[in-house]
Amino acid sequence: MSCDCKEEQKKGREGISRTYYGYYDTPEGCNIDKKMMSLARYGAAIGAIISTYDVLMYSRAVGFIPMLKRYMFHSGSLMLMGATFAAVANGALLRRGRPEGGPGTWTPAGAACTRSHGACQQLEKRLHLVSGSKRRINFNN
Repeated sequence: MSCDCKEEQKKGREGISRTYYGYYDTPEGCNIDKKMMSLARYGAAIGAIISTYDVLMYSRAVGFIPMLKRYMFHSGSLMLMGATFAAVANGALLRRGRPEGGPGTWTPAGAACTRSHGACQQLEKRLHLVSGSKRRINFNN
């Protein structure tokens, strides 16, 4: 499996002016490190949105450090999941030797994402990065 871009793929991107790498700029199995960074960037953006909602509506963390902990709790695990998915999916594609993706590449990548998310959540709980985990609201009063 060759990682050279085909001429017809290059022609489709001529009019697009971007300074960043997109996931589908090269064929599957090529530039895996750039694909990992691309999906980690998407995870950071989605994690920032989820963290902002969490800080404002749910946990109501007060102070810079507790807010930073909440942002890292969500954004860090989503960034890790994106990078893991890109690495495992493209690695499985290269291992299979077929040019197309499909369940043979996405299933192990999804399983690896699940494992990385669980490991990240357990690590953050062990390090007590979850602010407000010891505080409970008592509605019985």
